[in-house]
Amino acid sequence: MPTIDEVLNALRNVYSIKAKNNIVDAGFIRDVSIDGDSVFVKMRPLSTCPFSFALAVNGEKEIKKLKGVKHAEIKMIL
Repeated sequence: MPTIDEVLNALRNVYSIKAKNNIVDAGFIRDVSIDGDSVFVKMRPLSTCPFSFALAVNGEKEIKKLKGVKHAEIKMIL
């Protein structure tokens, strides 16, 4: 099971061109919770970002690379 810091570090590999930064340091990530082998993230991207879905998909892929993670879900919040 990963730690929250490990999840955030994995998400730093996802870069937003619009924000010119990774999604963590750009302030998109609002909440991370871990339940066994599942990781749940709430993300609020820029309202003008047309690639929000792609950021979420890429973020889920990065989280799934972590040891012990079988399920990753990034939910968009407004």
